[in-house]
Amino acid sequence: MISNVRKLSEIEGKDYVTTSVDIKSMLESAIEQVRSRFQKKKIDIKTELLHGIVNVKGGDLLLDAFENILLNGGIHNDNDKIQLWIKISKIQKEGKNFVKIEFKDNGTGIIEARKKTIFNRNYKKDRSKGGMGIGLSLVKNIIDGYGGQVWVENRVEGDNKQGSNFIVLLKEA
Repeated sequence: MISNVRKLSEIEGKDYVTTSVDIKSMLESAIEQVRSRFQKKKIDIKTELLHGIVNVKGGDLLLDAFENILLNGGIHNDNDKIQLWIKISKIQKEGKNFVKIEFKDNGTGIIEARKKTIFNRNYKKDRSKGGMGIGLSLVKNIIDGYGGQVWVENRVEGDNKQGSNFIVLLKEA
């Protein structure tokens, strides 16, 4: 939590150093962190990755963004078994090549009204699930800083109670 506050204050308004990043190895590191955090709960993480090396324009802070999204999928989950899915695909948007990373979970889901503000920096008064409510604003700052995009949808279309799908688009390197 304190680390998130420190990182957010450090990166706001700064220019990001962008390099070519192997997205699959970065996701593997994030998965390891999440598994270690939820050792006392049943957690199942499935991945659907592209073959070969997949590089994006980014940097070290992407690891923080990915960990934050995955940790939220576990923290905001009342099921006996936490299920997380990560899918990587390539898309074209406005004539540019992007790598699309989807982070799906079987958690409590997010109501439609909250989806509009979930990436805003706000102090959360109810901290029963942990955190201060700034983690996703950190994610947005990081992704935006690398020229990407992030948003959230329902994991199951039309049913927000079946979990979330956080989608990250990053420029292909």
